[in-house]
Amino acid sequence: MFKKPSDVLFEGRPHYGVNPSFVLSQSAQTADAWIGGALLTTGFFGQFVDSAGWQPEWACLALTLPAAGAIAVGSLATLVWVIRPWNERRVIEGVLGTLRKLGREADEWRPTVIWLARTKGREIKEGEHPAELAVWLMGEERWQQLVKSGDVPEHMAEPYHPG
Repeated sequence: MFKKPSDVLFEGRPHYGVNPSFVLSQSAQTADAWIGGALLTTGFFGQFVDSAGWQPEWACLALTLPAAGAIAVGSLATLVWVIRPWNERRVIEGVLGTLRKLGREADEWRPTVIWLARTKGREIKEGEHPAELAVWLMGEERWQQLVKSGDVPEHMAEPYHPG
Protein backbone atom coordinates (compact mmCIF):
# COMPACT_ATOMS: atom_id res chain seq x y z
CA MET A 1 0.00 0.00 0.00
CA PHE A 2 2.84 2.41 0.78
CA LYS A 3 5.28 1.13 -1.83
CA LYS A 4 7.30 3.82 -3.61
CA PRO A 5 7.52 3.79 -7.42
CA SER A 6 11.29 3.18 -7.18
CA ASP A 7 10.61 0.04 -5.12
CA VAL A 8 8.16 -1.19 -7.74
CA LEU A 9 10.78 -0.58 -10.44
CA PHE A 10 13.47 -2.57 -8.62
CA GLU A 11 11.09 -5.43 -7.87
CA GLY A 12 10.04 -5.69 -11.50
CA ARG A 13 13.46 -5.41 -13.11
CA PRO A 14 15.07 -8.57 -14.43
CA HIS A 15 18.11 -9.76 -12.50
CA TYR A 16 20.67 -12.43 -13.06
CA GLY A 17 19.84 -15.16 -10.57
CA VAL A 18 17.69 -13.98 -7.68
CA ASN A 19 15.86 -10.65 -7.64
CA PRO A 20 16.56 -9.48 -4.06
CA SER A 21 13.99 -6.67 -4.06
CA PHE A 22 11.27 -9.06 -5.13
CA VAL A 23 12.24 -11.73 -2.58
CA LEU A 24 12.23 -9.28 0.34
CA SER A 25 9.01 -7.61 -0.82
CA GLN A 26 7.21 -10.94 -1.15
CA SER A 27 8.32 -12.02 2.32
CA ALA A 28 6.92 -8.77 3.78
CA GLN A 29 3.68 -9.06 1.80
CA THR A 30 3.18 -12.63 2.99
CA ALA A 31 3.55 -11.53 6.61
CA ASP A 32 1.15 -8.63 5.98
CA ALA A 33 -1.41 -11.07 4.58
CA TRP A 34 -1.14 -13.29 7.68
CA ILE A 35 -1.86 -10.39 10.03
CA GLY A 36 -4.54 -8.97 7.74
CA GLY A 37 -6.26 -12.35 7.55
CA ALA A 38 -6.14 -12.73 11.33
CA LEU A 39 -7.65 -9.25 11.82
CA LEU A 40 -10.37 -9.90 9.25
CA THR A 41 -11.21 -13.25 10.84
CA THR A 42 -11.37 -11.63 14.28
CA GLY A 43 -13.66 -8.88 12.98
CA PHE A 44 -16.01 -11.29 11.23
CA PHE A 45 -16.07 -13.50 14.33
CA GLY A 46 -17.07 -10.47 16.41
CA GLN A 47 -19.87 -9.68 13.97
CA PHE A 48 -21.04 -13.30 14.06
CA VAL A 49 -21.10 -13.35 17.86
CA ASP A 50 -23.11 -10.12 17.90
CA SER A 51 -25.60 -11.37 15.30
CA ALA A 52 -25.98 -14.61 17.27
CA GLY A 53 -27.32 -12.50 20.10
CA TRP A 54 -24.43 -12.52 22.58
CA GLN A 55 -24.10 -9.00 23.90
CA PRO A 56 -22.39 -8.83 27.28
CA GLU A 57 -23.11 -5.80 29.46
CA TRP A 58 -19.48 -4.68 29.44
CA ALA A 59 -19.36 -4.53 25.61
CA CYS A 60 -20.08 -0.84 25.20
CA LEU A 61 -18.49 1.50 22.69
CA ALA A 62 -16.38 3.13 25.40
CA LEU A 63 -14.58 -0.20 25.95
CA THR A 64 -14.72 -1.91 22.58
CA LEU A 65 -13.41 1.02 20.55
CA PRO A 66 -10.19 1.43 22.59
CA ALA A 67 -9.80 -2.38 22.65
CA ALA A 68 -10.06 -2.49 18.86
CA GLY A 69 -7.50 0.32 18.61
CA ALA A 70 -5.13 -1.52 20.96
CA ILE A 71 -5.52 -4.72 18.93
CA ALA A 72 -4.74 -2.81 15.71
CA VAL A 73 -1.68 -1.07 17.19
CA GLY A 74 -0.46 -4.31 18.80
CA SER A 75 -0.93 -6.18 15.53
CA LEU A 76 1.00 -3.54 13.61
CA ALA A 77 3.87 -3.58 16.14
CA THR A 78 3.96 -7.39 16.07
CA LEU A 79 3.95 -7.34 12.28
CA VAL A 80 6.80 -4.85 11.94
CA TRP A 81 9.08 -6.06 14.74
CA VAL A 82 8.36 -9.80 14.90
CA ILE A 83 6.44 -11.38 12.01
CA ARG A 84 8.06 -9.61 9.04
CA PRO A 85 11.67 -10.14 10.27
CA TRP A 86 10.94 -13.77 11.15
CA ASN A 87 9.41 -14.45 7.73
CA GLU A 88 12.22 -12.62 5.94
CA ARG A 89 14.81 -14.87 7.61
CA ARG A 90 12.69 -17.92 6.78
CA VAL A 91 12.37 -16.89 3.12
CA ILE A 92 16.10 -16.19 2.76
CA GLU A 93 16.84 -19.63 4.20
CA GLY A 94 14.35 -21.07 1.70
CA VAL A 95 15.95 -19.26 -1.24
CA LEU A 96 19.44 -20.49 -0.35
CA GLY A 97 18.07 -23.98 0.35
CA THR A 98 16.37 -24.06 -3.04
CA LEU A 99 19.59 -22.97 -4.76
CA ARG A 100 21.33 -25.83 -2.95
CA LYS A 101 18.69 -28.35 -4.08
CA LEU A 102 19.20 -27.13 -7.64
CA GLY A 103 22.96 -27.57 -7.27
CA ARG A 104 23.56 -23.85 -7.80
CA GLU A 105 24.94 -22.84 -4.40
CA ALA A 106 28.52 -22.75 -5.68
CA ASP A 107 27.61 -20.12 -8.27
CA GLU A 108 24.74 -18.22 -6.71
CA TRP A 109 24.96 -18.14 -2.91
CA ARG A 110 27.63 -15.43 -2.75
CA PRO A 111 25.96 -12.90 -5.11
CA THR A 112 22.52 -13.68 -3.69
CA VAL A 113 23.64 -13.03 -0.11
CA ILE A 114 25.51 -9.86 -1.06
CA TRP A 115 22.58 -8.42 -3.05
CA LEU A 116 19.99 -9.33 -0.42
CA ALA A 117 22.09 -7.51 2.20
CA ARG A 118 22.55 -4.50 -0.09
CA THR A 119 18.83 -4.35 -0.69
CA LYS A 120 18.35 -4.28 3.08
CA GLY A 121 20.83 -1.41 3.31
CA ARG A 122 23.87 -3.35 4.59
CA GLU A 123 26.96 -3.25 2.38
CA ILE A 124 29.46 -6.07 2.73
CA LYS A 125 32.70 -4.77 4.18
CA GLU A 126 36.13 -5.35 2.68
CA GLY A 127 37.56 -8.54 4.14
CA GLU A 128 34.20 -9.74 5.46
CA HIS A 129 33.17 -13.26 4.54
CA PRO A 130 29.86 -13.64 2.69
CA ALA A 131 29.00 -16.40 5.19
CA GLU A 132 29.10 -13.76 7.96
CA LEU A 133 26.69 -11.67 5.93
CA ALA A 134 24.41 -14.69 5.52
CA VAL A 135 24.35 -15.10 9.30
CA TRP A 136 23.43 -11.40 9.61
CA LEU A 137 20.59 -11.91 7.11
CA MET A 138 19.06 -15.09 8.46
CA GLY A 139 20.45 -15.69 11.94
CA GLU A 140 23.03 -18.14 13.24
CA GLU A 141 20.55 -20.96 13.90
CA ARG A 142 19.04 -20.89 10.41
CA TRP A 143 22.50 -20.65 8.82
CA GLN A 144 23.74 -23.66 10.78
CA GLN A 145 20.62 -25.61 9.84
CA LEU A 146 21.17 -24.77 6.17
CA VAL A 147 24.86 -25.65 6.00
CA LYS A 148 24.64 -28.86 8.02
CA SER A 149 23.08 -30.56 5.00
CA GLY A 150 26.19 -29.99 2.87
CA ASP A 151 29.46 -28.23 2.44
CA VAL A 152 29.64 -24.46 2.47
CA PRO A 153 30.84 -23.26 -0.94
CA GLU A 154 34.45 -22.07 -0.76
CA HIS A 155 33.61 -18.58 -1.99
CA MET A 156 31.33 -18.04 1.03
CA ALA A 157 34.35 -18.32 3.35
CA GLU A 158 36.69 -16.17 1.24
CA PRO A 159 37.14 -12.53 2.31
CA TYR A 160 35.28 -10.07 0.12
CA HIS A 161 37.31 -7.66 -2.00
CA PRO A 162 35.36 -5.23 -4.18
CA GLY A 163 36.16 -4.92 -7.82
